[in-house]
Amino acid sequence: MLAENPAGEREQVQVQGRSENITLTLGGMWCSSCAWLVSEQLKRTKGVVDAEVSFIQGQANLTFDSAITNPKLLKKRVRSLGYQAALPDEKPHDEEESFFTRLLIGGVMVLHDLIVGTGIYAREIFGWATPESQPLVDFFQVMMMITSIPVLILLGLPILRAGFASLLRGQPNIHTLITIGTFSAFGLSVYHLIVGYGGLYFDTATMLIFLVSVGRWLEMQAHKSGNKAVMKLLEQIPTTATVVTSEADREVNVSDLKPGMRLRVRPEPASP
Repeated sequence: MLAENPAGEREQVQVQGRSENITLTLGGMWCSSCAWLVSEQLKRTKGVVDAEVSFIQGQANLTFDSAITNPKLLKKRVRSLGYQAALPDEKPHDEEESFFTRLLIGGVMVLHDLIVGTGIYAREIFGWATPESQPLVDFFQVMMMITSIPVLILLGLPILRAGFASLLRGQPNIHTLITIGTFSAFGLSVYHLIVGYGGLYFDTATMLIFLVSVGRWLEMQAHKSGNKAVMKLLEQIPTTATVVTSEADREVNVSDLKPGMRLRVRPEPASP
């Protein structure tokens, strides 16, 4: 038989009495695994009673003990994971604009790697390789490595974070495969460049990251269009309803509707 613990019950009631709710606007999440990672880390944060993170809505609904933590600390916790977070009274970070800027910068670097890589491949295929041109080739190979680093940082780190999150969740996804393939190709290329033997795949690594990022940008555009369509539908929801009673029909607010009420729904007038 378990002993009663009234002190523990009083403490729980006090914690519930101090609990507050807040909704953070999140950014930088690439998949549901990112939302899971943020949710798990917030749940393990001291003072957090409950945390629900929605990848579709890009929000985190938090219940926390105001005597232990506060909204600013919770925001700082999310940002320490590498994601953006905004309080209800703050303007959310324009993720689309910043991502498009990073995509443009990465595209220039990828184009450089493709042009240089194509020239090096053509030199080998058409037999233009000469000992006199080898120092110039070595210089351009180093330049390919240097220009690949910004692409991996600007565009690759979010994919790496999403792949790592899905791996921690025990559900590897496409981001995990992209992370392994891209960074393996980059690491092998650096090794071959140092030892001076073997092929270089800097252009392959950067192009893969760039194509995935373009797909992510298209996904953001589709999500934005979907949100606009939903908002238009919400704007068409009437604020009043016609309730049918035994005496006569009467108009009431939608918030006053109760289960069991009979409503009269009239068709929209035909457009001329």
